[in-house]
Amino acid sequence: MDDDKQEWMLPPLARWPYENGFTFTTWFRLDPINSVNIEREKPYLYCFKTSKGVGYTAHFVGNCLVLTSMKVRGKGFQHCVKYEFQPRRWYAIAVVYIYNRWTKSEIKCLVNGQLASSTEMAWFVSTNDLFISLLNPGPSTRLS
Repeated sequence: MDDDKQEWMLPPLARWPYENGFTFTTWFRLDPINSVNIEREKPYLYCFKTSKGVGYTAHFVGNCLVLTSMKVRGKGFQHCVKYEFQPRRWYAIAVVYIYNRWTKSEIKCLVNGQLASSTEMAWFVSTNDLFISLLNPGPSTRLS
């Protein structure tokens, strides 16, 4: 991947595929440019957003993964997955968004096949706008 901009484009989605939820799964590894700035780097694992900033993101702060569901610009839900993600190591991750119509919805995060974090949330990002891309906007740390 190009270190200056890491991005995958998806065709515009007219409606997010909710049903009972969705799962994002991938293999990744953090490759910091240098160890001096590792705590300041905030690389994104994924970013599903509309042009208005509504959607879902996952980014790293230090070695913690922060999951965000943004219902309206500036207002949303955040959950920190407290897992010791180490630089230069490969991880298999699955972030599972479970939609429950009558009770609180859930987010589960599995790392290397083990449940690393689970939380309830008032969920459902509802919008008629197109979700335009999956994006890793940060050039400071490489995601391999």
